[in-house]
Amino acid sequence: MEDRGGHGRKERRSATRSKTFSSKYDFVKVRVELSSQHYYVLSRFLVSRMLTAARIRQAHALRIALDLKKRLVDRDILVISQKDMERELFWLMARLGYGMENIILYRKIAWFHHQRIPLILLVAGTACIGKSTIATQLAERLNLSNVVKTDVVYDLIQSIEKRKTPDPIWIRAARAKEPSVAAGRFDTAFRDIQLGLEGDLQKTLTDGKSIIIEGSLINHQLLDIIVEKRRKNIAQSAEDTAPGHEAASSKHKYHVSPDCAIVPILLTFEDTAMHRYLVDEWCLRNSPAWTTQVNGGDDDVSTNAIYKVMRQWQDDLLAENNRRLKDPLEQQQPFYTVSMDFDNMETTLNIIHQHVLDAIAELCQESDFVVDTQHLLSQDSPVKRLSDKAIDVSLAALASRLETSSSGHGYASEGVLLSRRPKDEDSDDSPQLQRGYVTVHEIDET
Repeated sequence: MEDRGGHGRKERRSATRSKTFSSKYDFVKVRVELSSQHYYVLSRFLVSRMLTAARIRQAHALRIALDLKKRLVDRDILVISQKDMERELFWLMARLGYGMENIILYRKIAWFHHQRIPLILLVAGTACIGKSTIATQLAERLNLSNVVKTDVVYDLIQSIEKRKTPDPIWIRAARAKEPSVAAGRFDTAFRDIQLGLEGDLQKTLTDGKSIIIEGSLINHQLLDIIVEKRRKNIAQSAEDTAPGHEAASSKHKYHVSPDCAIVPILLTFEDTAMHRYLVDEWCLRNSPAWTTQVNGGDDDVSTNAIYKVMRQWQDDLLAENNRRLKDPLEQQQPFYTVSMDFDNMETTLNIIHQHVLDAIAELCQESDFVVDTQHLLSQDSPVKRLSDKAIDVSLAALASRLETSSSGHGYASEGVLLSRRPKDEDSDDSPQLQRGYVTVHEIDET
């Protein structure tokens, strides 16, 4: 009986999860028309990912995406234009208290993807500080599927060349008796990484697919190579589009932007005690033989020596980065330094996320998005049924009010409450989605 009860509880939990992540509206296709010849099928998942990238809370992003699909399907609107879809989406965002800042971010990200501009995000830093965790969570936020780990690329290259799995670079550097020998081993590893990433970088620039490259074997030289590839790609595109020049036929049926957004991040870890603990755990997890000195052989290294090599690599990266910041005339791009905080990893993610948004904003014309967004919000929702009653607050006034009353994160302040009038006979079945009108009330704090 106990086994049956446990099995029943598992089935109920599975059914609850299935009900949470799926909806009956997912079985109905809504076509969004970009033009008379191009369209795509609306996806709740992609809409929620786009909203998350625009600094919308994940729970709110899922709610907005579901409400959007529900409102369209319930009104039998199975074909809708891109502008009408966005106008309805922004109206739903405003209902949850998101102002013009988040709407403009969404439009910029959508434009960035439609232009097929690739994003190259580098996450550098020494070992055992959480780079892989940060890269994985960033990929989830930004909806990026291509994450390349330099440590895996290096191990693969070494195993092909030497027919065996090599020791990690930190072990071989710690075994070196002279600093010059350790530096030479690092230089060899960097050259192997640059050759191993050549194909991925070329595919990113030519196909317009974004990529996250993370690992300890990322240095400023790799950043310089990527910047130079970007410069050559833009110059080649300008030459191909020059008057009188016959460009070579492209294998792509779609347009790929010659430009790209490069976001180099250097993760640092200041808590030396915690870093030492993580290094010890890493050594014991991979192979205890690295940390033993029982026989006194030349190949035996201590965890203290490995830790010193890792800390020295962080110091070298920071020194080169500071040199580039002090000498702007050399026009060498530095990394954005971000301190890793294991107690509040969300803060670290938000800082890197903001650097990505800033890089996208540099490629956009700010005025175009502000004017266009205000034009969309000034009109009525395409799926909202109008009645004889007047609308208390127009969408444009609501967006303006939310913008002025919102906090720095784009959420409505506690002094403003959004409510809806009682539903009438023509309203939706769901109380949360009834076709009423939005009214802004001041909360009486007394």
